Amino acid sequence: MGNFHNTREYVKRGADGCIIDITNDLYPFGTNGFNVNLNIVYSGLSDPHSLTWNDGNLYYAESRKRSIAKSGKEFLRFERGYIRGLLFKNGSLFIGVSTSRHADYGECGNADILHVFTKTLERIKQYTIPAKEIYSIIFPLQ
Repeated sequence: MGNFHNTREYVKRGADGCIIDITNDLYPFGTNGFNVNLNIVYSGLSDPHSLTWNDGNLYYAESRKRSIAKSGKEFLRFERGYIRGLLFKNGSLFIGVSTSRHADYGECGNADILHVFTKTLERIKQYTIPAKEIYSIIFPLQ
């Protein structure tokens, strides 16, 4: 969540994102859309995205920082891309790496999904996707 009032305001402000816990509140933003007692879990984040749980830890992407955090601490950092889409499955982590629609000049090409072994963080495979952006990664139910 970001506390912004205007369209694309986050671009200028950067690390104003936060993660809030809404599990104990039927109306997390109050009945009028605002709640002064928000339970903020992590703040000062740069475009938080793709929250997911694994082995009792909360993982999330800080897309603008090109990183993934594990329970509030940086876990992985990348050289390029805009990180969105995290999925843990069978001892692996799948990571979406987009080229932002507002990418720096020279950062072009297609989005990728990185397949990483969670115990060693060894990259198993990289899948190139015929699109510029990834928002989420899911596996169909079996």
